[in-house]
Amino acid sequence: GTVRVEYSIDNSDKKNVLTLKSNGADYLILSNDHNVIDDPEMAMYHALFEHDVWERNPYVYATGHEYSSPHELKLKAFYDGGFEGEHELTDAEYAELKALAKYPDIFGLVGDFNRLPKDKMNAELQAVFGISLADLPDSAFEGLTYLKSTDCYYFSQSAPTSTPRISNFLSIEHNDDGTVTLGYDHTFDDTIKRKITLKPNGDSYLVLSNVNAEN
Repeated sequence: GTVRVEYSIDNSDKKNVLTLKSNGADYLILSNDHNVIDDPEMAMYHALFEHDVWERNPYVYATGHEYSSPHELKLKAFYDGGFEGEHELTDAEYAELKALAKYPDIFGLVGDFNRLPKDKMNAELQAVFGISLADLPDSAFEGLTYLKSTDCYYFSQSAPTSTPRISNFLSIEHNDDGTVTLGYDHTFDDTIKRKITLKPNGDSYLVLSNVNAEN
């Protein structure tokens, strides 16, 4: 005795579902569910790349810039926003960085600071890309400063260093080598079309590339 009404306010691959119940000449609204994805595979990929404002999801930041292999990563872009609890310099860190002439005295007034412990970086890189810092060329570290005393990298940030986030998945392609390529558009600019290629890795995936859809 209920009626299911599906609707969307944009061209999203997710839909809204309104459930109604007849009530004479009118209807009662029983529920209004947002962002419903009926396709289990599509739902799985949306969960993998879901943005959480409270907790860093490294898969989200894997969409933030282009690279044809993990060895072309730009760490300053991938670590946009840094790690939770790693934004305040100690006096010793500030003094050491200042001695290297990397940051001006006014630095603390113009932006946030990101401390990137190598162990945390390696854990994410291994989980998401199957590589470590030792596998990356010098170009990957552009804009980062390393302190041996803390075994951390650092960079200052007053604006985003990448443009992460998937809005809609436009296509799913299962490749002959067992990888999966997902076509998607961008949360903040739907003119940006990209393709991200994943390789199954146990109960998760490794990211192999993230390139423009024209590539």
